[in-house]
Amino acid sequence: MPDKVISFLCRPRNLRLMVFALVAATAIFSTIYVLTGLFGNQTTVPTPTTQQESTILQGDYVLNQDTITHNSDRHSHPTETTETRNYGHQLPVRNRTRQKLQLDKCNRGEGYVPDMDSNNIYPTLPFDAKWVESREYWNTFFEERYNKLRQSTEKPYLKVFVIPHSHTDPGWLYTFEEYFQLQTKNIIDNAVDKLEELPLMKFQLSEISFLAKWYKYAHPSRRAALKKFVKEGRLEIATGGWVMTDEAVVSLYAMIDQLVEGHQWVKAHLGVVPKTSWSVDPFGHGSTFPYILNAAGINGMVVQRIHYAWKKYFAEQQTGDFNWVQRWDSTKGHSILCHNAPFDIYSIKHSCGPHPQTCLNFDFRSIIGEYSENSHIMQPITKGNIKEKAELLMEQYWKAASLFKHNVIMVSLGDDFRYSHQTEWNQQYYNYLALFNYINSNKEIFRAELSFGTISEYFKSIRSRSESFPTFSGDFFVYSDIFSEGRPAYWSGYFGTRPYWKKFYRETENALRSAEILYSFATALARQKTQLNTLQIMNQEYANLEVARQWMGLFAHHDAVTGTSKARTMDDYGMKLLDAKQNSMKIQMLAISSILFGQIEDSHLSLDYDQSTFANVPKKVPLRPNSNEERIILFNSLGWRRSHLTKVVVKTPYVQVTGPSGENIVAQINPIMDFRGSTPVISSAIFELLFIANLAPLSISTFTIKMVTERGENTAVLSSIYCKNCTAPRVLFEVNSFQPGNIQLTSDRMQLLFDRDTGFLLGIKKLQGSISINAKLSFGLYASVDFKSGAYLLKLDTPSEPQSIPFSSSFPKIFIVSGPVSSELSVSSDPLLISTQIMHSGGETFEEGIYIQSKVNLGLQKGELFMRFDTELNSTTASLNSDNSLPTFYTDQNGFTVEKRTKIEAINIEGNYYPVNTLAYLQDEDRGLRFSILVDRAHGFSSFEKGRLETIIERRTLYDDARGMGEGVTDNRETISNYIIIVEKIREIRPENEGKRMYEELLPTLKIHHLSQSLNYPPSLFILDYENYGKKSQSTTRSFSLLSQEIPCDTHLINLRTMTEERIYDIDINLPSTKALMIIQKLAYYCLSNEDNGIGNCGNGNTMNQSLFYVGTGFNLVTVKEFIETSLTGIDNRTFRIVKDLSQLQGDPFEIKSLILKF
Repeated sequence: MPDKVISFLCRPRNLRLMVFALVAATAIFSTIYVLTGLFGNQTTVPTPTTQQESTILQGDYVLNQDTITHNSDRHSHPTETTETRNYGHQLPVRNRTRQKLQLDKCNRGEGYVPDMDSNNIYPTLPFDAKWVESREYWNTFFEERYNKLRQSTEKPYLKVFVIPHSHTDPGWLYTFEEYFQLQTKNIIDNAVDKLEELPLMKFQLSEISFLAKWYKYAHPSRRAALKKFVKEGRLEIATGGWVMTDEAVVSLYAMIDQLVEGHQWVKAHLGVVPKTSWSVDPFGHGSTFPYILNAAGINGMVVQRIHYAWKKYFAEQQTGDFNWVQRWDSTKGHSILCHNAPFDIYSIKHSCGPHPQTCLNFDFRSIIGEYSENSHIMQPITKGNIKEKAELLMEQYWKAASLFKHNVIMVSLGDDFRYSHQTEWNQQYYNYLALFNYINSNKEIFRAELSFGTISEYFKSIRSRSESFPTFSGDFFVYSDIFSEGRPAYWSGYFGTRPYWKKFYRETENALRSAEILYSFATALARQKTQLNTLQIMNQEYANLEVARQWMGLFAHHDAVTGTSKARTMDDYGMKLLDAKQNSMKIQMLAISSILFGQIEDSHLSLDYDQSTFANVPKKVPLRPNSNEERIILFNSLGWRRSHLTKVVVKTPYVQVTGPSGENIVAQINPIMDFRGSTPVISSAIFELLFIANLAPLSISTFTIKMVTERGENTAVLSSIYCKNCTAPRVLFEVNSFQPGNIQLTSDRMQLLFDRDTGFLLGIKKLQGSISINAKLSFGLYASVDFKSGAYLLKLDTPSEPQSIPFSSSFPKIFIVSGPVSSELSVSSDPLLISTQIMHSGGETFEEGIYIQSKVNLGLQKGELFMRFDTELNSTTASLNSDNSLPTFYTDQNGFTVEKRTKIEAINIEGNYYPVNTLAYLQDEDRGLRFSILVDRAHGFSSFEKGRLETIIERRTLYDDARGMGEGVTDNRETISNYIIIVEKIREIRPENEGKRMYEELLPTLKIHHLSQSLNYPPSLFILDYENYGKKSQSTTRSFSLLSQEIPCDTHLINLRTMTEERIYDIDINLPSTKALMIIQKLAYYCLSNEDNGIGNCGNGNTMNQSLFYVGTGFNLVTVKEFIETSLTGIDNRTFRIVKDLSQLQGDPFEIKSLILKF
């Protein structure tokens, strides 16, 4: 039979049929495959998946051998071993249903390869060139090129735009209000008067905080005059932000919010949309702000303070005008044209050309009784000297023009708080006008056209003369000047200056953001439910919300959040931030009351902490001792489910906790310690109650804390305590002694090893996957160089060894508590208190974090206090200048993007410190490991040795660093900072392909994004007056979600911000409109991980052009009448686009989108 079949198939005719069938089948299959590729990956809007709930554990908790055995009512000591003692509280291994992210949907974009990449160019620049001592980079190369340009007849005429401006800091040596009264009010008054009087004069303003204050008190006729000049283009509003924001130590939220506040004011009051940006005083420039400006509709920006070596590079290459392109933006759709002012700073002395002493001739300010640098050089223009002065000026202008290819220059005519005297307006205007007229009337000699101008005119002119501009990607940190002393001075000190203010700023940001979201929802709900009394109260509170926004925006100023203002000004900023935070918390309480109860009464909710002044660290307030039952309310402002370690102070250890649905929640009672004496003292009056709150997305959740008289099955468990020489007035906790050997904390996911003498971390092991690394934690105190290390600058006395911590005069006091919720080791070592904590429940992402808290008080101790992790990771990159492998690490940019940082061998450690706002990490590509540190405030980080991450956590410098502040930094406050350490396994990094690197491989994982957001945006916690009001409402026993469903886990809600009613702006009564601006970010993340992300399949994936919301997502109880996609700040009508619903909003990874919601 087989022979017959074979014979049949082998006949020629049948073979032809078989071949034909095979070809046809192949064609059909290929067609199906192609169509699937074309249409199968089209934009889709997936439906949400249910995230696995965390298991709630009850009953006994038994640890493995060599660990503490902890039942609900018994303790035993750890089994002795010779090397290490395990003091952790390990729970039974739980079976989990794991859902993995759809890794095949990850963004595979290679990123953009620019003409100029900071990572490739910056390390190769000549940092120690001989010209640095002269403070001028001009040399024979530049002189020869300039001479060729002057002799050339092929170039078009030189076009010069002289830009009159005044740099007005909203706080520095004086407070915001003092500057306004003393100078800025006069500057704007003079602008209105002199622009009317001097027909060819032009001017620009940047800081809307000052302009708004002036406008509020200005006469209507002066307001009208201001508007006229703006519409004519003679008074340009540049950037339009509330302040000229810092770009190093400010968060993404704060950077955007101050711009929104400024833009919406400008549009409502002046009827214009800013199109250019002027950012000449921030101390270095990052890549985040260019993206934000582009998204807000701005098409040209000016920067000033970049490293002196960058200045020379751009001048040599004639590339000072460039398109700033995001590394991930392969289409250049988010790029912006940027002008680098080619000389040191924005003063007249440093603007007309390469020779500052020559430029002093052309600062015509001369105020009676005032001495300045130009007093003995400047001569007013006369008929007798105009030819000489014109030639001298044009020599500088042509030299400046030789640094660019298009023969157009922008020249700054201003300085700090200039034009406050009307006399100066006349002096500058008439002297320059005489020069302009003389030069313009002698075009055959000077071949130039000069005029007063604006930034917009400059960008318009260079676009008309240039078909394209070179592209640049990266950033300009760290900034260094040389103009003060003729040697490099690195501005990296301010990354860590005044950390107390930086931390409080983040706390205020969190409070304001939550208040914005709750206010927008509560006001819409009250309006649609016709709750008139509630609506009236919320309308009244809008003024307080506006104040909070404006004080928050003010602190984004580049001399505020940086900590670089005088101490009295910093105190004023602090009081404003406290006012903003208190307003925000009050608004949250009112909004929650209206949402849960349908009405508002101030007494319903209260805070669980007390902070009467800015200078004091908030203190926890114990729950009322006479109440049998307390209700606490948590608001989760994130759009995802989250686990949160909730801590409250109670006056009895006998409590039990139930959740929103009445479920019992495992809780833990920890002792409260006093470390101030020679031995730790355990309080017998108050206790810390801990439990894990599992919170729904964008939800208000109510938890019940019930006081009981005796221990039961669901009563909070007393933690086990290990302490040396602890004392307790009341015997409640069993205090155990330490056994010989190092210390180990263990959960069913993590093992941490600590040095028994210092109490500092030594190593980390992830039990799932068996990942182990050495991670030695240490602290020390650098000596700083007097007069060269201050508020701005960092200059470490590196030849001397750092002073080790603990100081030799103190002995570490180590204390361990362990229970079913968490295990924690605390060590008090003068001048700091450090605690390291691991979690025993809450889900994979939550439990894999190592939570470190530092409490620092330097007192009168001078120096730079650092925290350092030394690992064995091979975190190196090949040098561009030698055969060496150099230490490398990665830092975030304002929580938006990530930059690679490789040690610059030619620069000391102060030039290798970089700003960090949310995270820094080391990466060992051979082992496929990452070691990440997440932070809750701005820091400076460095990696000066392989496998090392180091950050300065506090500074105290006695002397000024000669950058204008005039005093040292000695107003240190006790500062609490929080960190999360994460060790991750990543897949093998793909090799670079002709210089192209998968930028996606440098990004944080989704797990890191979620932990970082949780760290920076913890839930707001309130105590409900249950006895007097809560019993009247059953709604307090449930959880209420603002949205109908969660948002994808790769979508982040930045803000939901009620917009001001525009129709009543001019009568200076601000009321909320029926519109809110929703700002959403599509997170970009690295998902080529060997690990389960622990997030679940909750995202839309990193595919291109995917919806930012699931189908059917809306607000519970509130109807949105219209969705309008708009520019980032919500004011550019040309970008408006109606969308059907939230799920129609599309976004690529990294992109930030804005919607105007009409309720």
